[in-house]
Amino acid sequence: MQTPDLKKKKPQVAKISLQSEQAQPVLNLSENGSLILKEFRLNGQGLKVTHTHDQWDFSLSESTHNLSLENLVTVGQLGQGASGQVEKVQDQVTGQYFAMKKIPVASDPQYLKQLSDELKLALECSSPYVVKCYGAFYKSGTLHIILEYMDVGSIDSLIKKVKNLNEPVMALLLYQILLGIDYLHNKKKIIHRDIKPQNILVNKKGEIKITDFGISGTIETMQQRKTYVGTAVYMSPERLNGEMYGRDSDIWSIGILTAECLMGKHPIQKTQFIDMVNEISSFNIESVQAKISAEMKNFISMCVKLKPEERATVDQLLNHKIILRTKKIDKMVFLQWLNQVTQL
Repeated sequence: MQTPDLKKKKPQVAKISLQSEQAQPVLNLSENGSLILKEFRLNGQGLKVTHTHDQWDFSLSESTHNLSLENLVTVGQLGQGASGQVEKVQDQVTGQYFAMKKIPVASDPQYLKQLSDELKLALECSSPYVVKCYGAFYKSGTLHIILEYMDVGSIDSLIKKVKNLNEPVMALLLYQILLGIDYLHNKKKIIHRDIKPQNILVNKKGEIKITDFGISGTIETMQQRKTYVGTAVYMSPERLNGEMYGRDSDIWSIGILTAECLMGKHPIQKTQFIDMVNEISSFNIESVQAKISAEMKNFISMCVKLKPEERATVDQLLNHKIILRTKKIDKMVFLQWLNQVTQL
């Protein structure tokens, strides 16, 4: 006679995920698969503005440049931006080169808002010191933003070739960088928030332009921003400490960028976050062991004051002796230098 198994079997209970019951955000797509953002509708044929307002100053006919995504062929990789991969592409009809930023599109509402803001900002900016946007497409879950191709590359790539920049060259670069920052700060009311050598591009005509607005923020009328985005080692002390900050945080980044270009290495050497914050918070260009003139150190020190309100404005920096002297430099000399560097 078999003894019955007295051990009770645990009842099988179906596991229910509360998360599965919640409605997941989905992309706002039209019947034909177009991506619908706050002010745009995009598909493989291009971009259409669906909402305008008084401050909108983007001309669609000029920006689209009669481009077709099908005619753009990838011929190289240019790098990684703040929010996507960047490729060098060529228009098979005209032969013109562009930089194409490819951003995967997620369904998160906050992400889509940021994406829409970045696209709007890129399209609106019209300055010889800011990289131009020619249009955008949406295909297979990816946003393709078509940008001006800068054939020399970033300042970072120049530093890697020549180790460090001399002061006349640095001053010429700074002059155009400052004009770009002046446009962003005072015309567009934008804090870039990620000024660094990788985001300053150069072409063979000697033009210097600011790029990558993936994390740029609008300057509020009544309060400063308090969000932590950007590359930490270029951030101002108030940003690293989570305090309110304004456009003067970009001025700090310009000072750090200048020191790095002249030294051939970043002036902040600590890698652990806490140590890095402490080094940034006590940074003094006078203590840097590098061959930098007193005038250039003065320029840098005007940018990296620990108290934001003590930092120079863009206008003050544009009137610094170092910058004013660039008007006497023959641009052909700079172009010859640039040509030699690109041969390396």
